[in-house]
Amino acid sequence: MREASRLRPYDPEIWLARIIVEAKDEQPQEWFLEYLEGSKGKIAPATMARAGDYLFRGGKIAAASEAARQSIDSGR
Repeated sequence: MREASRLRPYDPEIWLARIIVEAKDEQPQEWFLEYLEGSKGKIAPATMARAGDYLFRGGKIAAASEAARQSIDSGR
């Protein structure tokens, strides 16, 4: 997964799968905030919203809020 992410960092399915893998590896919330910030404007709003939903259900509230903000901002 990490290799695929390195080769195609903004492919929507790979990008979302990376969030899931890192969540299962119990990365701290700061990792997700940095990952989201680095992806700003490069991920489709619907994919960002899916990430926000996943992060919210996983208890990463600040990261989920950031994903929601980015989804809304890029969807305008």
